[in-house]
Amino acid sequence: MIATGTNNSRVGGLLKNLGIYYEEEPDYCFIIRIALGFLYAGKGTITLNTFYSNGFLFNKIGQAGIFIIAHTMMNMEEFILKENHYLLFFLTLGFYPKYLFTLDENLKNLELNIRVGQAIDTVG
Repeated sequence: MIATGTNNSRVGGLLKNLGIYYEEEPDYCFIIRIALGFLYAGKGTITLNTFYSNGFLFNKIGQAGIFIIAHTMMNMEEFILKENHYLLFFLTLGFYPKYLFTLDENLKNLELNIRVGQAIDTVG
């Protein structure tokens, strides 16, 4: 959950090696595939973050979704691996996009030059 949406190659390599090591265990393979899916969420355009608007605003609902998953992971065999795997959808409450669309008055794409690392406000 910590590396969700980062597209980090080192974490991806570690998870792939774990997948090769545990290829005979279906439960472990399921969890590793879920972890890889979270790592490459939206090919790096979606992250798991409860703060938005440059860290100014806090999403309480997204934090609640993360807490729900944290509590269900304490008993993963009963909740996630058996028949309640749909509880993973609670993480979508904390997903936050890392991309920006700019439109003009006629809803046509408007190209802007934005430097990487420059703070932008996606609300307005």
